[in-house]
Amino acid sequence: MSLRDDQTTMADWIRAPEGVARALADDPQPDRANARLAELIRSDDRRQASDRLDIYANAYFYRILGVLTEDYEALSNLLGDALFNDLVTSYMLVEPSRHPSIRFVGARLPEFLETHPGAEGLRDRTPWAPDLSRLELARVDAFDVAD
Repeated sequence: MSLRDDQTTMADWIRAPEGVARALADDPQPDRANARLAELIRSDDRRQASDRLDIYANAYFYRILGVLTEDYEALSNLLGDALFNDLVTSYMLVEPSRHPSIRFVGARLPEFLETHPGAEGLRDRTPWAPDLSRLELARVDAFDVAD
């Protein structure tokens, strides 16, 4: 396999919403997936390879959650921790990060809130959320614009 294949495979496992072990178990060929994981990450007597990758997966998600909490501070405060966490989880499943800079991870959140079926329940409960997210994204963009 190529480096790109390795990166894509690991990214899929890291982004799996229910964790690495579940992603491996749900793979159409779980034995092949587990063998692939063993090629990429070592297990030892302290930690299995899937547990090691889960540590990275959790860090990845919580880093993004932290950035989005800062970028969308008012939205996060008004929704509360649990609902905002659920929003970020849903958003990341539909709109995974596509840019090398984490700065742009939330760039599509307003559109997601406004149009995506996965945000329909939140839109019904908080119809102001798309507008607030657009305002907050504009603030982030203005902060980063060239002088």
